[in-house]
Amino acid sequence: MSRPADPRVAFIEAAIWHGGLEPAEAILAAHAEIAGSDIHTAAILGDDALVRRFLAEDPSNVSAKSPPHGGDALNYLCLSKYLRLDPARTPAFLRSATALLDAGADPNTGFWTTGQFPERETALYGAAGVAHHPEMTRLLLERGADPNDDEAATSVSVNVTFFDAAGGVVSSESEELSVILPGATNAVGDGVSETPGATRMEVQVLPGDWETLSDTGSFSVEGVRTVPQQYLGVKTTALVKSTFAKDLESMKATAIYYAADGAITAGPFTYVDFVPANGSVGIELSTFSRPAAFDRTDVFIEITSLTMLEAED
Repeated sequence: MSRPADPRVAFIEAAIWHGGLEPAEAILAAHAEIAGSDIHTAAILGDDALVRRFLAEDPSNVSAKSPPHGGDALNYLCLSKYLRLDPARTPAFLRSATALLDAGADPNTGFWTTGQFPERETALYGAAGVAHHPEMTRLLLERGADPNDDEAATSVSVNVTFFDAAGGVVSSESEELSVILPGATNAVGDGVSETPGATRMEVQVLPGDWETLSDTGSFSVEGVRTVPQQYLGVKTTALVKSTFAKDLESMKATAIYYAADGAITAGPFTYVDFVPANGSVGIELSTFSRPAAFDRTDVFIEITSLTMLEAED
């Protein structure tokens, strides 16, 4: 990547996100005036006295955007390598962020990257996901940062491993969830191989990617009812409601049965052929083996890869 011609812009590029401080320090050594040039560089360096001075001189500095990414001072501060790599500056960084927030900075501020796969880089993501800085993360959350963004987890791998009392692996099963919508809960329900001697189960979940969906919405499930079937198993019925603005097809519904102590006892699934835009549809799930005990049932709706393919047609 070619370095921006403007040393100030080059410094901001070098001083945020991942990597070491050496490139940013080299630019500062050659252009010492950058450190005090504006509120953005002051915020990146955690210079709270300068941040307060720039706010006093011009209150609009709190929301002023700057190249190379169009971020404001709080956004760049939380992505700063100095915040991540220089713990001695933590008190000054917290004072700088507090001054910006007190002056009206948006705790949910962020900018979009460019390229084939644009992503939104927020102040909260910088503090929590880049700097891994608990104090800055806590400050943003206390001041109103929303941890629930509009990104969906896609190609989510779910691995379930069963262990015996000695810690040995008895068996392992893998599934993949196509999409987990923002703020949603999904379930994995299926039969597993025999697990004699298993005393513990461990579940690992790994998102393949994060994507901002062009169509947003959610599902809700009402009227869940589970009854024993005449001969074998149980039957669950429910009403699925969608707030998506388009018709959706080929979704997956999973019923999770719980015992009175909260233990999961079974998890059958079925496919839902069609849910109309901003509409509802009744569903039915059956299992041929009756759970040993069930006290309540939850039903979860999953968008599958087939849903996504058909939505693009």
